[in-house]
Amino acid sequence: MSACHYKYTGQGLYTVSEASRISGISSARIYSWLYGGNVLGELSRKRSSVLQHELPTIDHLAAISFRDLIQLRFLDFFRNNGLSLQALRRATRQASNLLDSPYPFCSARFKTDGQRLIAEVVETDGRITYIELDRMQHVFKSVVAPFLRSLDYAGDEYVARWWPLGRDTNIVVDPSRNFGKPTLFKEGIPTQIIYNTYVASKKSIGPVIDWFEISEQSAKAAVEYEKGLAA
Repeated sequence: MSACHYKYTGQGLYTVSEASRISGISSARIYSWLYGGNVLGELSRKRSSVLQHELPTIDHLAAISFRDLIQLRFLDFFRNNGLSLQALRRATRQASNLLDSPYPFCSARFKTDGQRLIAEVVETDGRITYIELDRMQHVFKSVVAPFLRSLDYAGDEYVARWWPLGRDTNIVVDPSRNFGKPTLFKEGIPTQIIYNTYVASKKSIGPVIDWFEISEQSAKAAVEYEKGLAA
């Protein structure tokens, strides 16, 4: 994929396995929600995708953007809190129409208007359900709202960066830096590179500090973050 990196500067670029590692969402869900199954389309005749993916495939491999990653995170929150896949498809289409955006959960307007999104959903048993996010208190207040607070927006447009451990940490996921890989904000070094150096140094933090000329606090933060992703 490296030969195509220059085309996607500022959008973030992840394989499915990278997106799964960073987001905590299974690869199977990512394939299903973005492609309706296999990225080559074998299952797409039977299942439609839930989200619109931003990037074309590269050498027959899925290429996931930063906006795709954020959209997947929102969908995972709702799915894990009881919304059916059919409901999510309808709600996502409704949100796209209301916000006039193919990436509604990345929209800055979702941050302020999201509680008023409503979708009429026909469940598998024929029941009609109206989903209004401000009535899903246990989902929005305890799960989605904290995630919204970890996002920075570019003016009135889309999500610009994500602070996976909160704004008071030094770790950021920013599509304009290192193709969206988790990065130490102040030093600009991907956390995975720091962690790999830590492992290669027999899990000693000293060589990491010396090699990258960073503080012990930053080195430990990167290592602990990567350990958390692997847990």
